[in-house]
Amino acid sequence: MSVRKETTVKKTQHNCIYAVLLSLILLLPALSVQAASPSLSPVLPRTAGSSNLTITIIKPLAGATYIQNKLISGPTVNKTTFVYGQITIQVWVNGTNLSSVLFKMDNKTIKAFTSNVTAGLFNYTWGPLIQLTPRHTITVFANDTLGNNASASVDIVKWRFHALPIVIVAAAMMPSILPRTTIHGFVFNIHKQRFGYTFFAIYVHYKSTSLLKKQAGSIILKRVHVGPSISMHMFNISPLRLARISATFLGMFK
Repeated sequence: MSVRKETTVKKTQHNCIYAVLLSLILLLPALSVQAASPSLSPVLPRTAGSSNLTITIIKPLAGATYIQNKLISGPTVNKTTFVYGQITIQVWVNGTNLSSVLFKMDNKTIKAFTSNVTAGLFNYTWGPLIQLTPRHTITVFANDTLGNNASASVDIVKWRFHALPIVIVAAAMMPSILPRTTIHGFVFNIHKQRFGYTFFAIYVHYKSTSLLKKQAGSIILKRVHVGPSISMHMFNISPLRLARISATFLGMFK
């Protein structure tokens, strides 16, 4: 009988442990949702200042993502503000007897409102062509004639794609990218056409190159059409339009 009682007690303890574990497992989803819910709550614009003078940064919002001045996602809590392209900085200034409102980027003034300043919405679109660093701090300052001042700021990561470096590199590489043909030899009756040259090759040695193909050879007694000239040196050796030529043309010899 004592053995049966001990077994019954052990079974009861095990059942209690199982019940507690099952309860914790069932509570885990609820706990995870409660922990995650604050990050899903809306983020209000940042407001700073005193009771007499306040600044509210409406755009860009902390933790939001903007592409070409349009809100794409966010805002979210404790995340970096990402800006691609230009961004319109919007602030609401509330106060009386305002004297100035200054927009600063990394402590450098990019826009100043100093005349006829009244409370309300202030806008400035910022989109520099060249940037050395991606991380910046937008700060807006407001002052009034009574000596009150207020400021509010937001940190952003700013990036913008510029095609100018690619254009410069492409222009530098263009001579080696475009197919071209270099010829040396004797030609007859060379004529400039609208999109190149035509001539009758008496004897010409040519070399054609492109990114995908290279070829070389000789042309004897054949009429040829080539592309525009990159460089040309020609010496007439008779009044019969027979000339010695050394030139480079766009395009490939077929």
